[in-house]
Amino acid sequence: IKISRQLAADNAALAAYVDTRMRYGVNRKVETQLVSGDGTAPNISGILDSGNYTAHGYANSDLGSTLKKLVLIRKIIGDLQAAGDDPDGIILNPADWASIDIDLFTTAAGQSLRTVNDAGNPMLFGKPVITSVGMTADNVAVGNFGMACTIHNREGVVVEMSDSDSDNFTKGLITLRAERRLALAIERPAAIRAGDLTPA
Repeated sequence: IKISRQLAADNAALAAYVDTRMRYGVNRKVETQLVSGDGTAPNISGILDSGNYTAHGYANSDLGSTLKKLVLIRKIIGDLQAAGDDPDGIILNPADWASIDIDLFTTAAGQSLRTVNDAGNPMLFGKPVITSVGMTADNVAVGNFGMACTIHNREGVVVEMSDSDSDNFTKGLITLRAERRLALAIERPAAIRAGDLTPA
């Protein structure tokens, strides 16, 4: 982004605010990329990119007649455990988790399925629920992410300023650039099961 040189010099609080917002923006983009990046440079090949996960393989007819989203998630957990990969997380879009959470609060059987861990984070079937804007709506990923993938964090968020961009010098502007260097390596796609949360 561009800001005026005077703004940067005269208002340290505002400059710090801009810096904070840029760091937040980069980290939010990274979250989205880690889940759903398509691998086309400069994008990360995320968890849901082709070849980085195993399709859960369930159809609507496999899920019974009630609480189908919960049944699906439980079946995926069971499949992973049967394959020797005890899941350490369930990734859901925030809107999908809200829908499931409402189902849990409104059914007597479901109320015992939702718990929280020591940090106050939601758990489902004893597995942490991770809500991410990077997860497209009506999709789910369950996995032993600690064994399936590695994040290579080469450099944290760096915010730099320069007046040498384009005609900044003559216009009295400063360009702020924020970047972060990291990569995601998927070593065991079989340890991640993903797909439609409401399959056909």
